[in-house]
Amino acid sequence: MGQKTHPIGFRLGITKGWYSNWYAGRRLAPYLILDQLFREYIEREYPKAQVSRIYINRTSLQATHVIIHAARPGVIIGRSGENIKRLQMDLARIVRRFNKDYQHLLVGPREVLNREFKQLNPDTIEVSLREVTRPELDAVIVARNIAEQLEARFSHRRVMKSAIAQAMRAGAQGIKIRCTGRLGGSDMSRSEEYREGHIALQTLRSDIDYATATAHTIYGAIGVKVWILKGTLYGKVDLFPWLNETAKGPRTIREKGRRKSG
Repeated sequence: MGQKTHPIGFRLGITKGWYSNWYAGRRLAPYLILDQLFREYIEREYPKAQVSRIYINRTSLQATHVIIHAARPGVIIGRSGENIKRLQMDLARIVRRFNKDYQHLLVGPREVLNREFKQLNPDTIEVSLREVTRPELDAVIVARNIAEQLEARFSHRRVMKSAIAQAMRAGAQGIKIRCTGRLGGSDMSRSEEYREGHIALQTLRSDIDYATATAHTIYGAIGVKVWILKGTLYGKVDLFPWLNETAKGPRTIREKGRRKSG
């Protein structure tokens, strides 16, 4: 029986990069926990911003740059950028609490830690936002929108077919959506899947976006999985396009087909 693999993890280091870009050596655990605290807080505080992904870059272990990709960045920015300032203060507060509560995770004798490890400076946190120009092609946003509509008791078939139609109109080459659980309130749990176009899961140069979400309905939890094929990548791929990304949007993707001879 064939086994399934994560489409993004399968392509890490080839056509997909990591969401956190830093190196801490033996002191990996505290920074990893801090990244998770940042992501959980931002997604919990700004559910209406439709946050897609949160990238964290550290040029040094003392300077943190948080890059938020959202379909509605104005919700996070607020009037005159007041919400950005408040978000930086909240993240700094998380760092201060982290410095107090998670020192036991550091590896090594206490005297060595006091000499080698400098506590994270909460004043060096920088937050920037990038707008997701085509949310219909973002698997994270699509999966969460489906989950929200299922919680609002919309028909799962209608929601899935609507998401597929929107993605194909936006330029997707293929999309697959699967919902699993007590669909429609049925007594027996089952899975339903709809797809359009093609999904080349085994082709490493295929630019596939994948995400999952959970809808908490009155009948129980319903799992949502979304695969979106955006195109095919040729040549050298930048694994960290968000480091130098500007307002012009993500990297261009060449449509699948034969390359022209020049």
